[in-house]
Amino acid sequence: MDVDDAVMEAGADLGVRRAGHHALDSLRVEKGYRHLGHDIGPIDDPYMVGLGFTVAHDKPGGFVGRDAIDPARPRTHRQVYVRLDDPEPLLLHGESILADGRIVGRMTSGAYGHTIGAACGLGIVSSDVVGSDAVGSDAVGAGGIEVDCAGQRVPATLSLRPFHDPTGARLRS
Repeated sequence: MDVDDAVMEAGADLGVRRAGHHALDSLRVEKGYRHLGHDIGPIDDPYMVGLGFTVAHDKPGGFVGRDAIDPARPRTHRQVYVRLDDPEPLLLHGESILADGRIVGRMTSGAYGHTIGAACGLGIVSSDVVGSDAVGSDAVGAGGIEVDCAGQRVPATLSLRPFHDPTGARLRS
């Protein structure tokens, strides 16, 4: 008996079942956990992608790159959470985000969110859509937000907080 069979047998009465990459990715995207290489990369600063809370600007002696990520510096782009208003289309990554018919950003990750019952993901949009100094809030951006899903424009909602457990209360319970 191999390890997989042993785990499945031992957990049979507990409802254990296999979960693949897409199931795990769905949970990651719903909660807003970033994926290095898709959602964040070497040209992104922590404030642009919502990770400014990880920066210790008062660190004794400073740190290399401190001036480049000054929190007071205006950002040209912001990372947002995106949820399609129609539960049928799917998101992967790379889809265009539109505001009033003009492209204002792109999806960096996408999946079907089984907990929220809709396709959701993370994207980068122009700061003029959400504001360069906006802090966490729900339903940011002007009306008329759409995502181009395989040539079909689908109405969407943007947020600066994840759609699932935005305050992290469930995670800490």
